[in-house]
Amino acid sequence: MYGEVILALNTIFNYIVLSFSSKIGALQVSRKRLLLSALIGACVVVFIGQSVIPMIFAFVVMTISAFGFHFMKWLKSAVICIVASLFAGGLLTAFEPLFFKMPTVYFASTSSIIAVAGLVLLQNRWTVSKQQSLERGLVFDTTMTFQGQSWQLRGFIDTGNSCIEPLTGRAVHFIAWSALEDRMDDVLKTALQSWQSSNPYKLSMFPKELQSKLTVIRFSTVQEKAVYGIAFRFDQWEVHGEDGFFIAPGFFVLTRESDHFPQQVDVILNVSTLCQ
Repeated sequence: MYGEVILALNTIFNYIVLSFSSKIGALQVSRKRLLLSALIGACVVVFIGQSVIPMIFAFVVMTISAFGFHFMKWLKSAVICIVASLFAGGLLTAFEPLFFKMPTVYFASTSSIIAVAGLVLLQNRWTVSKQQSLERGLVFDTTMTFQGQSWQLRGFIDTGNSCIEPLTGRAVHFIAWSALEDRMDDVLKTALQSWQSSNPYKLSMFPKELQSKLTVIRFSTVQEKAVYGIAFRFDQWEVHGEDGFFIAPGFFVLTRESDHFPQQVDVILNVSTLCQ
């Protein structure tokens, strides 16, 4: 009976670690294969021994069974498994005094819940950290020129922003109102505040010399709500950095809905900026 319990506990723990590694590494391994690999690893430990060499052998066999023989793929998964095992093992060690006197069934259940909860938390933090790292790689300092005036804007290239001006097919970028408000021309500011989205094509409040540089576009917000906006044709837009470049001619829309802008940027750049 003792051997079966140890086998079951090892299999459960191995499966939890392998599942975590599969998700973090985006390896797309089936649950059946993970479970079989977890059982193989547990069998090696139970039937050969729990000394260092059998445990290393069990780990190698288990991870190869789960993730294949390709060395780089195996190495990636093995590293994640080690991190997950150390993290989950540390949690169980910390909580062990609270439930070591429990019956076997409750002990196994409690251990599994703690391990899963800990690894889910670790996975969430890992995912958030990875996302933030990727986002930082898409943040640039830029200079946008419009009507002879230049603004220093911190921009984020958003792969979800594919908005274009339908007549010209040119990209549309979204600038936070707060980024331009203080230095905006009073005439333009008054015109924008007078413009009504309920009557979007009434543009008489804008100076005639500016009307040739603007157009009305209809787009969807993050909440998938269709709205109208005024799109202005900028004069020039430079992205700074080692591989600095000028953004292709296009338009920008001023928005007050900038709370969702990532990395506290001033502008959401069109995804087409990545290809320039």
